Amino acid sequence: IGHMAQASVEGGTEFGYLHIISDNLARKYAFDLSNERLRDVVGDRKKLVGQIEEILSGFFDEWEPS
Repeated sequence: IGHMAQASVEGGTEFGYLHIISDNLARKYAFDLSNERLRDVVGDRKKLVGQIEEILSGFFDEWEPS
């Protein structure tokens, strides 16, 4: 979240918390909050954060503040 807030400030936009919500409470999954430090989970999280950074970067590259 901190990186997203920083990008928002640098891009001159207002910032609100962005929540990435999973439905891990609805049923049992192989990965959940009890094993979030496993290598596979951490690796997948890094990929997801990279995708989020790409999306935000593309937005800020095209955004023209009024």
